[in-house]
Amino acid sequence: MTSRALTDREFKILVKGTLRDRNKFVGLRDCLMYYLGRYLGFRPKEVRCIQVSHLNFQERTIFIPSENNKERHSDNWKIPKIFMLSVMCYLKKTGVHKRSKWLFPCVHNEYRGKDVPVDSRQHQRNFTERLRRLGFLHISFIDKQGKPRYNYNLYSLRKRFGTEVYKATKCPEKTRIMLRQRDRSCRSVWSYIDIEQSEQTEKIMGEVYKMGRGVIRPFSPVVT
Repeated sequence: MTSRALTDREFKILVKGTLRDRNKFVGLRDCLMYYLGRYLGFRPKEVRCIQVSHLNFQERTIFIPSENNKERHSDNWKIPKIFMLSVMCYLKKTGVHKRSKWLFPCVHNEYRGKDVPVDSRQHQRNFTERLRRLGFLHISFIDKQGKPRYNYNLYSLRKRFGTEVYKATKCPEKTRIMLRQRDRSCRSVWSYIDIEQSEQTEKIMGEVYKMGRGVIRPFSPVVT
């Protein structure tokens, strides 16, 4: 995995921008999709393919069919009350459950005469374009096909979730469980842990500066 974890600051700015979308439904839909990835660690397909019938408001669970993830394992995932309230608020504001079986339907369904969830490419495209407009998106490398690969993609939300679980637990096994991974060796879990080293780097540079005191001089350009 080449993507980085989206920072909290970037995520908050992304959400504010998304809610200002010209299409109010798209703004609300995409914002809730980002929340499920960021705070519950859901994979992009697991988010897109949630059906309204998969929600159990009494038990506060979301059913995840095995066909919606690469693990091929289904789950009834317990979620915090605040997230279920967010889902209920979304349903009340959009009324989407009255016209679609999908929690996050494609906005063009009524014109096409069919009921499908938001397309995977559209899901990624909206995310990418918003980050580009905000100045957060940069090319990380060019792949063998000559296509640019960026520092952030939708898995950056899940990666932030995995990173914070690991910071809270300091345990790869617990992080694996929260990410719903089946690999008990925990090898794959490390790709979802992105520990920021900025504070440690600053501390080391401070030590380097102390060692070089008397040698390092401030740069002062000569103005002519």
